[in-house]
Amino acid sequence: MISKIEKKSDYVFIQSGLNDADLNTKVSLNVVDKDIKEVFKLILSDTNIKYRVINKQVVLYKEKEKASKSILSQLLQNLLDISGVVSDESGQPIASVTLVLKNDPTKWSITDFDGNFSIEGIPEGSIVKISSMGFLDQELVVTTSWLKNIVLKEDIQSLDEVIVTSNYGTTQKKSNLVSSAYQIKSKDIANLPQQRVDKLLEGIIPGLELNPQSNGATSSRPRYSVTIRGKASLTASNEPLWIVDGVPINTGGKTNLISGIQTSVSPLSFINPDDIESMTVLKDASATTIYGADGANGVILVTLKKGKANKPQLNLSLRSGVSFINNSTKFKVLDGQDYLTLAKEAFVNAGNDLALFPFTDNPMNSYSTTNTDWYDEFFDIGSTSQINLSASGGSEKSTYRISGSYFENNMALQGNKQQRMSLRSNNNVKFSNKLNLNFSLSGSYNINSTFSPGDEYHSNIPIISPYNADGTLRQLYSIIEGTNTDGSPRWIEKKFFNSISEREQNDNGQNAFAFQGSVQLKYDINDMFSFSSQFGVDYNNYQEDIYQSMKNWSGTSLEGVPEGYAYATSANFLNWNTIHRLNFNKTMGLHQVSGVVGLELGSNKSKTISANGSGFVNDHIRLVGLASFSDGTNSEYITRKASVLGQISYSYDNRYNLSLNARNDGNSNFGKNVRRANFLSAGASWNIHKEDFFNSDLINVLSLKGSYGTNGNSRFGTQDPEGGVYVINSSYQYGDSLGAGISTGANPDLSWETTYMANFGLRIALLNNRLDILTEVYRNKTENLISDLDASRTTGVTTIVRNVGEIENKGIEVTIESQNIVTKNFNWQTRLIASHNQNKLLELYNDLPKNLGKKR
Repeated sequence: MISKIEKKSDYVFIQSGLNDADLNTKVSLNVVDKDIKEVFKLILSDTNIKYRVINKQVVLYKEKEKASKSILSQLLQNLLDISGVVSDESGQPIASVTLVLKNDPTKWSITDFDGNFSIEGIPEGSIVKISSMGFLDQELVVTTSWLKNIVLKEDIQSLDEVIVTSNYGTTQKKSNLVSSAYQIKSKDIANLPQQRVDKLLEGIIPGLELNPQSNGATSSRPRYSVTIRGKASLTASNEPLWIVDGVPINTGGKTNLISGIQTSVSPLSFINPDDIESMTVLKDASATTIYGADGANGVILVTLKKGKANKPQLNLSLRSGVSFINNSTKFKVLDGQDYLTLAKEAFVNAGNDLALFPFTDNPMNSYSTTNTDWYDEFFDIGSTSQINLSASGGSEKSTYRISGSYFENNMALQGNKQQRMSLRSNNNVKFSNKLNLNFSLSGSYNINSTFSPGDEYHSNIPIISPYNADGTLRQLYSIIEGTNTDGSPRWIEKKFFNSISEREQNDNGQNAFAFQGSVQLKYDINDMFSFSSQFGVDYNNYQEDIYQSMKNWSGTSLEGVPEGYAYATSANFLNWNTIHRLNFNKTMGLHQVSGVVGLELGSNKSKTISANGSGFVNDHIRLVGLASFSDGTNSEYITRKASVLGQISYSYDNRYNLSLNARNDGNSNFGKNVRRANFLSAGASWNIHKEDFFNSDLINVLSLKGSYGTNGNSRFGTQDPEGGVYVINSSYQYGDSLGAGISTGANPDLSWETTYMANFGLRIALLNNRLDILTEVYRNKTENLISDLDASRTTGVTTIVRNVGEIENKGIEVTIESQNIVTKNFNWQTRLIASHNQNKLLELYNDLPKNLGKKR
């Protein structure tokens, strides 16, 4: 009976002072749903054998004798059950950490997805060794006051970090990475002076290019164009997909501008950089195929800081700074006297009478004494100030982090100012060892004033001042133009395009509100599987008001009538997505398998209302509704998405690594014949330095990796491929009713832009991992480029959207990282990056003429 119980349960029997006859006694018993201790009583009821249960160990001894002192002293010592969470210094849980009892290797545990572990029946005073690749080993003594939350410190020498590879709960060690992924952490950007998320990546990520889409003297107005490994489309977006804490962020349409907004501010400027924990840039197919139709341009994952289980902490930081334009970039232009001298010389050389020189001094203008430095009129010393306040803390059951920020930037280009007020809350509730709830809310309100002078700061002539003699802003200047009938010079007054007056007397402002929220419920089924559901929303509202003063050139009609012009626009964007996924992770000796399967649904909806008016009574009344003439437009678009995805990764002895990825996307932007598409990729890496034949004191890491696969691009504006795009306009009349016209023809065969990606990499780490060199080469070929083609007017439309050609990007990237000095109190690290990309248009229009109406 004892042997059967041992086979069917976790109990182990130990005897003290019993002989074979005592143990071979036959017992017949039939029990159902009984407590194990009651079963023991029934078994031993007719014997003189007593028992004692200590954890899962049962000591048997005779009624009139005591159990062996040595056995009882061993078993009755204080045995403890330990459990807890292992995390890194930033509070992020670490999976696959090994905990083993030093004097009993049979007692061990491996942390799950959320860093949880538990070991039962450990004698008090034992030593537990905790180890994980990329972190320093720790040894802790088991006591009754066991520390349930263990923080591992990064091993600087190992240079092997855990990289977040998707917002679907997948990570990979740097040493086992098969994809092209680059991660920076909060410590890497903590001291950078940038106030924008996208600018933080400038000069850090190889292959990433950041360019302003308007003048670059400000940091809030320009919409920065971010590209990874070149431009892959003619008309669709070339922007990477931005995901903040699992929620895709709308960064605008195909040109990265908000429809209907003239001076749009990037939604990325709404995020406080102080809230960022890490950013990961994904570049090749193995890393981005899981994002399918949104991954062709790369993916940037932004992970925000979260609370930790400790005492409440309050952090306050104040920052201020100044900015100015580098004088070395200042154009060398003529001063007033030199300009007049050359202008007069040119006037006379053209055969004119110097007495009729246009810029002759007069009561309105003293040209000979004016010397305007327009550069100084436009630029000044800018200033920035920022206040960050955060509170964090929690217990084993819940954690929180709440942060607020105020940021103000008065830019060096006068007339440009940004104010940002943001509030964010990240929370985690642990209902049990298996069920977790994460939820986050954030809001940001931006006030922006914008001004762009074009090239006036170096093209305006220095002999005209923006101010009159009394200090008022100049609107007119007087010059000689020809002669009167009596031969005397004819003086005329001309309207002056005074950029300083445009800046001071016009309104050009935008208020924007952004809200992001997400909630995730996660259930750990067992040590191998976990299931989670997440819902996220991204909402943006933009209000733009522009007024061009009646006094200024911009507020004057072509006929010279001062009217004043006003523009008012309201744009709303509501994007939501939900992800339901099953993650798995299993280690079996030298084999490790992990992955995810999931379902993702989403919708993007935009609505824009714009109005404009002209003909105002005066500049004090600037509302469009009070203009003598007004007009407006209204647009609304919606895109729906549905996808299934999967990824599986396999590693043998951290030596051979394999990753397979798949996604099936559905998107309402495409024709009914090709509404769904499949995207696949595979990647592998080989850590040669782990082979038995490899033996080098110089080279610590030598690994090869490669990947190939497909991605798509569905962000090409809003289309209705089945029915075309309809425009309703007051000029379209059908009898007494308002009419609608088709502006773009239907194309039910409109297909996805598909990018075929190949990537190969070589990594070498030398000198005890102090020098790390990564070289990658790639080739990306995009087929089925989408573009508007002219259509025959007999079709009733002017254009039709077609798949028209191919683009290729290929290049090389090199990253060199070194640990120059590493001490307890001082670290000096160096990162050098270099990249080269060649972009080539391989085919256009697929042998079709751009004007389809010419082909029969």
